[in-house]
Amino acid sequence: MKSWVFDVLGCAAPGCSGKLRPAAGAEPPRDGVLRCRKCKTEYPVLGGIPILVPAPDEWVAAYREAIVSSLAESRRLTRAGQRVIDSFAKRAPRAEPLRFGGDFAHAAAPGPDAEAFDAFLETAASEALPERLLSMLGGRNLGTVLELGPGAGSLSRHLRHHSKRLIVADISLRATLRALTTSSRGKGAPVEGAVVDAIPFER
Repeated sequence: MKSWVFDVLGCAAPGCSGKLRPAAGAEPPRDGVLRCRKCKTEYPVLGGIPILVPAPDEWVAAYREAIVSSLAESRRLTRAGQRVIDSFAKRAPRAEPLRFGGDFAHAAAPGPDAEAFDAFLETAASEALPERLLSMLGGRNLGTVLELGPGAGSLSRHLRHHSKRLIVADISLRATLRALTTSSRGKGAPVEGAVVDAIPFER
Protein backbone atom coordinates (compact mmCIF):
# COMPACT_ATOMS: atom_id res chain seq x y z
CA MET A 1 0.00 0.00 0.00
CA LYS A 2 1.32 3.42 -0.99
CA SER A 3 0.72 6.68 0.88
CA TRP A 4 -0.95 8.33 -2.15
CA VAL A 5 -4.02 6.21 -1.42
CA PHE A 6 -4.60 8.52 1.56
CA ASP A 7 -5.11 11.37 -0.91
CA VAL A 8 -8.19 9.57 -2.26
CA LEU A 9 -9.67 7.47 0.54
CA GLY A 10 -10.47 8.68 4.03
CA CYS A 11 -12.20 7.42 7.16
CA ALA A 12 -15.24 5.20 6.54
CA ALA A 13 -16.92 5.91 9.87
CA PRO A 14 -20.40 7.44 9.37
CA GLY A 15 -20.25 11.23 9.48
CA CYS A 16 -16.46 11.37 9.59
CA SER A 17 -14.23 12.51 6.76
CA GLY A 18 -10.97 12.34 8.66
CA LYS A 19 -7.57 11.60 7.20
CA LEU A 20 -6.01 8.17 7.64
CA ARG A 21 -2.47 7.56 8.75
CA PRO A 22 -0.50 4.50 9.94
CA ALA A 23 -1.12 3.80 13.63
CA ALA A 24 2.58 2.98 14.06
CA GLY A 25 5.50 4.24 11.99
CA ALA A 26 5.60 6.65 9.09
CA GLU A 27 5.07 4.29 6.16
CA PRO A 28 1.80 2.48 5.35
CA PRO A 29 2.12 -1.12 6.58
CA ARG A 30 1.75 -4.25 4.46
CA ASP A 31 0.01 -5.81 7.47
CA GLY A 32 -0.93 -3.43 10.24
CA VAL A 33 -3.33 -0.73 11.34
CA LEU A 34 -4.48 2.65 10.03
CA ARG A 35 -6.03 5.22 12.35
CA CYS A 36 -8.31 8.16 11.58
CA ARG A 37 -6.81 11.40 12.84
CA LYS A 38 -10.28 12.81 13.53
CA CYS A 39 -12.39 10.06 15.17
CA LYS A 40 -9.54 7.62 16.01
CA THR A 41 -11.29 4.65 14.34
CA GLU A 42 -8.78 1.94 13.45
CA TYR A 43 -8.76 -0.02 10.19
CA PRO A 44 -6.75 -3.15 9.35
CA VAL A 45 -4.35 -3.37 6.43
CA LEU A 46 -4.03 -6.96 5.21
CA GLY A 47 -1.65 -7.98 2.45
CA GLY A 48 -1.25 -4.31 1.54
CA ILE A 49 -5.05 -3.83 1.24
CA PRO A 50 -6.72 -1.31 3.59
CA ILE A 51 -10.10 -2.51 4.88
CA LEU A 52 -12.16 0.70 4.90
CA VAL A 53 -15.62 -0.33 6.08
CA PRO A 54 -17.87 1.41 8.66
CA ALA A 55 -17.48 -1.38 11.27
CA PRO A 56 -14.04 -2.95 10.66
CA ASP A 57 -14.08 -5.09 13.83
CA GLU A 58 -17.38 -6.76 12.92
CA TRP A 59 -16.34 -7.13 9.26
CA VAL A 60 -13.09 -8.90 10.13
CA ALA A 61 -14.78 -11.11 12.72
CA ALA A 62 -17.61 -12.10 10.35
CA TYR A 63 -15.38 -12.79 7.34
CA ARG A 64 -12.36 -14.10 9.25
CA GLU A 65 -12.10 -17.47 7.48
CA ALA A 66 -12.77 -15.94 4.05
CA ILE A 67 -10.10 -13.29 4.71
CA VAL A 68 -7.51 -15.91 5.69
CA SER A 69 -8.26 -18.11 2.67
CA SER A 70 -8.26 -15.14 0.26
CA LEU A 71 -4.91 -13.92 1.53
CA ALA A 72 -3.48 -17.44 1.39
CA GLU A 73 -4.80 -17.93 -2.16
CA SER A 74 -3.01 -14.78 -3.31
CA ARG A 75 0.12 -15.64 -1.28
CA ARG A 76 -0.28 -12.57 0.91
CA LEU A 77 -0.99 -14.28 4.23
CA THR A 78 1.73 -13.58 6.81
CA ARG A 79 2.09 -14.09 10.54
CA ALA A 80 1.84 -10.34 11.01
CA GLY A 81 -1.38 -10.31 9.00
CA GLN A 82 -2.77 -13.20 11.05
CA ARG A 83 -2.08 -11.21 14.23
CA VAL A 84 -3.93 -8.19 12.80
CA ILE A 85 -6.89 -10.38 11.84
CA ASP A 86 -7.01 -11.96 15.30
CA SER A 87 -6.76 -8.63 17.12
CA PHE A 88 -9.69 -7.11 15.19
CA ALA A 89 -11.81 -10.28 15.37
CA LYS A 90 -11.45 -10.40 19.17
CA ARG A 91 -13.16 -7.01 19.38
CA ALA A 92 -16.40 -8.47 17.96
CA PRO A 93 -16.75 -11.94 19.53
CA ARG A 94 -20.48 -12.24 18.74
CA ALA A 95 -20.17 -11.73 14.98
CA GLU A 96 -21.66 -14.58 12.94
CA PRO A 97 -19.36 -16.17 10.33
CA LEU A 98 -20.03 -15.13 6.72
CA ARG A 99 -18.52 -15.90 3.32
CA PHE A 100 -17.73 -13.51 0.50
CA GLY A 101 -20.58 -13.69 -2.01
CA GLY A 102 -20.29 -13.50 -5.79
CA ASP A 103 -21.26 -10.31 -7.62
CA PHE A 104 -24.17 -12.13 -9.28
CA ALA A 105 -25.32 -14.29 -6.37
CA HIS A 106 -28.90 -12.95 -6.52
CA ALA A 107 -30.00 -13.32 -10.12
CA ALA A 108 -33.33 -11.91 -11.16
CA ALA A 109 -36.40 -14.16 -11.37
CA PRO A 110 -37.40 -15.31 -14.89
CA GLY A 111 -38.89 -12.47 -16.93
CA PRO A 112 -37.86 -9.20 -18.61
CA ASP A 113 -35.42 -8.27 -15.83
CA ALA A 114 -33.64 -11.62 -16.08
CA GLU A 115 -33.44 -11.32 -19.88
CA ALA A 116 -31.97 -7.83 -19.60
CA PHE A 117 -29.47 -9.08 -17.03
CA ASP A 118 -28.46 -11.98 -19.31
CA ALA A 119 -27.98 -9.53 -22.19
CA PHE A 120 -25.79 -7.35 -19.97
CA LEU A 121 -23.64 -10.34 -18.98
CA GLU A 122 -23.16 -11.29 -22.63
CA THR A 123 -22.08 -7.73 -23.44
CA ALA A 124 -19.79 -7.58 -20.42
CA ALA A 125 -18.10 -10.81 -21.50
CA SER A 126 -17.28 -9.47 -24.96
CA GLU A 127 -13.78 -8.27 -25.77
CA ALA A 128 -15.21 -5.02 -27.15
CA LEU A 129 -16.68 -3.75 -23.87
CA PRO A 130 -13.49 -2.23 -22.40
CA GLU A 131 -12.73 -0.52 -25.70
CA ARG A 132 -16.28 0.84 -25.94
CA LEU A 133 -16.16 2.18 -22.40
CA LEU A 134 -12.74 3.73 -22.88
CA SER A 135 -13.81 5.31 -26.18
CA MET A 136 -16.27 7.38 -24.15
CA LEU A 137 -13.26 9.10 -22.57
CA GLY A 138 -12.34 10.55 -25.95
CA GLY A 139 -8.65 9.73 -25.60
CA ARG A 140 -8.31 11.84 -22.45
CA ASN A 141 -5.71 10.97 -19.86
CA LEU A 142 -7.16 10.72 -16.37
CA GLY A 143 -5.64 11.50 -13.00
CA THR A 144 -6.23 9.09 -10.13
CA VAL A 145 -9.05 6.64 -10.92
CA LEU A 146 -11.11 4.75 -8.33
CA GLU A 147 -12.74 1.71 -9.93
CA LEU A 148 -15.58 0.31 -7.83
CA GLY A 149 -16.52 -3.34 -8.33
CA PRO A 150 -13.69 -4.14 -10.76
CA GLY A 151 -14.71 -7.77 -11.23
CA ALA A 152 -11.75 -9.79 -12.50
CA GLY A 153 -9.84 -6.64 -13.50
CA SER A 154 -10.35 -6.82 -17.27
CA LEU A 155 -11.29 -3.12 -17.54
CA SER A 156 -8.68 -2.21 -14.92
CA ARG A 157 -5.88 -3.34 -17.23
CA HIS A 158 -7.07 -0.80 -19.81
CA LEU A 159 -7.65 1.97 -17.26
CA ARG A 160 -3.99 1.76 -16.25
CA HIS A 161 -3.04 3.14 -19.66
CA HIS A 162 -5.42 6.10 -19.36
CA SER A 163 -4.75 7.15 -15.76
CA LYS A 164 -1.95 8.42 -13.59
CA ARG A 165 -2.83 6.05 -10.73
CA LEU A 166 -5.54 3.42 -10.20
CA ILE A 167 -7.33 2.05 -7.13
CA VAL A 168 -9.43 -1.09 -7.56
CA ALA A 169 -11.99 -1.40 -4.75
CA ASP A 170 -14.67 -3.90 -3.77
CA ILE A 171 -16.52 -5.00 -0.62
CA SER A 172 -14.97 -8.46 -1.12
CA LEU A 173 -11.28 -8.82 -0.25
CA ARG A 174 -11.00 -11.77 -2.65
CA ALA A 175 -12.44 -9.74 -5.53
CA THR A 176 -10.09 -6.86 -4.77
CA LEU A 177 -7.06 -9.16 -4.68
CA ARG A 178 -8.01 -10.85 -7.95
CA ALA A 179 -8.55 -7.52 -9.73
CA LEU A 180 -5.29 -6.19 -8.32
CA THR A 181 -3.36 -9.24 -9.55
CA THR A 182 -4.90 -9.07 -13.03
CA SER A 183 -4.54 -5.33 -13.51
CA SER A 184 -0.96 -5.15 -12.20
CA ARG A 185 0.46 -7.34 -14.96
CA GLY A 186 2.66 -5.63 -17.50
CA LYS A 187 3.45 -1.94 -17.75
CA GLY A 188 1.18 0.94 -16.81
CA ALA A 189 0.17 3.26 -14.00
CA PRO A 190 0.67 2.14 -10.39
CA VAL A 191 -2.28 0.12 -9.01
CA GLU A 192 -3.42 -0.24 -5.42
CA GLY A 193 -6.39 -2.09 -3.91
CA ALA A 194 -8.87 -1.32 -1.15
CA VAL A 195 -11.89 -2.94 0.45
CA VAL A 196 -14.73 -0.43 0.74
CA ASP A 197 -18.43 -0.52 1.57
CA ALA A 198 -19.43 3.11 1.82
CA ILE A 199 -17.23 5.34 -0.33
CA PRO A 200 -14.71 6.96 2.07
CA PHE A 201 -13.48 9.72 -0.26
CA GLU A 202 -10.85 12.01 1.18
CA ARG A 203 -12.13 15.62 1.13
